[in-house]
Amino acid sequence: MVTLSVSRNGAAKEILEAVASSWASKWWLKPEYIEGRYDREEVQQALNEVLQILNHEWLERLMLKFVEGRSRDHFYLRQFIGEGLYPLAVLFSLGQDLLAIKQHDGYDQLKERLRSDEGWMSATLEAEFAAHCVRQGLHVSLYPTIPDSRKIPDLLVKVDSAQVFVELTEIRPSDHRLRYLRVLDELFANLQEVLPDRSYLELTPSRVPKDREVDLISRKVRKLLMTHHPLPATIRIGNLDIRVVKEKIEKGKSFALSDLPELALREFRRLEDALKKKSRQLPAPYIGILVIDATNTLGGIHEDDIRYVAEGTFRKYTRPNILGVFIVRSYKFHRREAEPEAIYVRNPHCKEAELDKVLNGFKAFSRTRRIA
Repeated sequence: MVTLSVSRNGAAKEILEAVASSWASKWWLKPEYIEGRYDREEVQQALNEVLQILNHEWLERLMLKFVEGRSRDHFYLRQFIGEGLYPLAVLFSLGQDLLAIKQHDGYDQLKERLRSDEGWMSATLEAEFAAHCVRQGLHVSLYPTIPDSRKIPDLLVKVDSAQVFVELTEIRPSDHRLRYLRVLDELFANLQEVLPDRSYLELTPSRVPKDREVDLISRKVRKLLMTHHPLPATIRIGNLDIRVVKEKIEKGKSFALSDLPELALREFRRLEDALKKKSRQLPAPYIGILVIDATNTLGGIHEDDIRYVAEGTFRKYTRPNILGVFIVRSYKFHRREAEPEAIYVRNPHCKEAELDKVLNGFKAFSRTRRIA
């Protein structure tokens, strides 16, 4: 126990020093990062706002929890360790959103949620969507109260005489999908040395591979690549079939595991559960709308399938006060122009009209950013 405590204290000290050095260097203002990409003054203003929230007090509180063995991973802490275009894009985007909503009700509560190592992810989505609404000319309040109810939605959006309560949530990947992503990482680590430049390799397994099968898959695919076996080809390991496809790309090299039907079915069930659960947060007769960030679960699934599941959920669970749901499935900082980022599915049981201005403002929402 003593060794563990000393070890944690030492690690905490190193993290504190690394982050303090990062803050002092103001690497985000280096010409190689901002010239031709961002306005220097805008970057400084945005980062100043971030650092008023994610400050020394926040860092020391996180490190104390770490030493005591109570901490969880905090995404923004990682962005301050080191430097680069990706962390700059993340922090600049957050700072811009914070500046847009700084004067609105509930901002102080949002700041505390961002500092939390448990609530930062939800708070980021809330800040992002609230800032989008403000930029669309809509009035926004964070964490409003509902008359005669103990429910606290994430946003209240007003335009003219209309008001709409908004409930936002993120569907996090299931354990099954996380295991599939770990397989992806292991396979890429094993194959990137033999994958030729200007190549895109895609593997489509008939099911999620078991841990013990990953090395066998790597060896068989490596052999295909090194012997220049004609592709596409299919390899077999017991009852596991894997189709291997290689295509030419303009530059670099990349690797992917195809989305599997079994994973899609699991995520569809999670989407239905999220719709059902979150709609209860918006009690009648107050008009509400749902925003579900499914970036990490439904990104590669066809829009028609997502729409079919959402429409079926509304038919099964009648909630006349819910206008509909925006299902966000973009990849932040990556452009995906061929597919819509936010899919709007109307609730057929809701008869409210004359809310076009609010809905059009919501429909303009985009999570996609450009790093360079």
